[in-house]
Amino acid sequence: MDIFLFSVLFSGMSLSIYGSQPTAYKVQGELQTFTVTETATNSHTDALFEMVSQGKQWRLKVEYVRLPSKGPKYREFAGDGTDIYQLVSWDPALIDNTKSSNTEMARVSRGDIPDIATPVDYAAWFAMAGHHYFKSRTNSSMRNIFFDVRTNSVNFQASFSERYPSSMRNLRIYKPGLRYFRSKKAADGNITKPPPPVRLPPPYDAGFIGAEYQTLSWTNTSAVEIPSEFRLDYFALRSNPMTGGYELARTDVINGRVLSVTEIEAASDEQMLPMLTSKTTIIERRLEGVVGTAVYDSRQAGWADGKDPKFTNTVKVLRTDAANASSGLRRTATKIIVVSAIGLVPVALFCMKNAVLKRKTNHHL
Repeated sequence: MDIFLFSVLFSGMSLSIYGSQPTAYKVQGELQTFTVTETATNSHTDALFEMVSQGKQWRLKVEYVRLPSKGPKYREFAGDGTDIYQLVSWDPALIDNTKSSNTEMARVSRGDIPDIATPVDYAAWFAMAGHHYFKSRTNSSMRNIFFDVRTNSVNFQASFSERYPSSMRNLRIYKPGLRYFRSKKAADGNITKPPPPVRLPPPYDAGFIGAEYQTLSWTNTSAVEIPSEFRLDYFALRSNPMTGGYELARTDVINGRVLSVTEIEAASDEQMLPMLTSKTTIIERRLEGVVGTAVYDSRQAGWADGKDPKFTNTVKVLRTDAANASSGLRRTATKIIVVSAIGLVPVALFCMKNAVLKRKTNHHL
């Protein structure tokens, strides 16, 4: 099997970290995506990333250089060890102003792993902030990040730097040993419920690797060690018509390279969160099981402070204000639709990425 393995050369990296204990640091780099049919002559930059780290707090922004037709301009994620903040921003020219004037959608929930990220975003997150999540795990189970696996969690194995245990060296994420089926459209136009999954034949029945992250090289100071080159490989099972069985195949490779690392001044808690504009719809998920999901506009309060003793009442007020807004029922209905649709965002984003790769190479995940 002709599998393309891409290795980036680490050159021209600039380091400007001084002192033994940097208060905070900023990392900037680039991301490249390749399918197994591409060659090194297809070198291109698909996205740029910027990571700000300060203790347990981190903020990651991934800006897409090669934009899909109606895809977002960038996504931004932040974590503080308790809550995860996520934001998606679109070009205003691509927004249908007759339906909505908001150009951004944001969500905040309990946890510390992004769940509306794409494979490209995860490559940067694994390298720059993933160690916060994986070092804190007390078992080998993690949130499911795969779009073709219908389960809430999957298994993983992670290893860390010997010198700086907080830096992740290698990560393998496994898919369960099950074959899933898709829904089908019946003759009457109705969508039929897919049959339950079936166990795969050996050796895949016990599970198989779905993704692997690797740190290829490092840069370090006396206080931190940072991946300077990294890659994320995705795998899938392909049916083999010759044998009637399956074989594991690498489908895509995402390479990352750090371009600069800079010490910065200590940032406030607010500065460590994604920056909101006046046209951001915020979905509040930290109150699930209490008052449900609240949806409000950033101009009402920005990011609600989950540590504030009055947090629950504050969000209740925001939720009530949104429901009683001047646009009345229509605005409320729109917000309900937004809440319902947010769970579909990962699938939509993945399909968008697939479409780009398919147009480019006629090869898809």
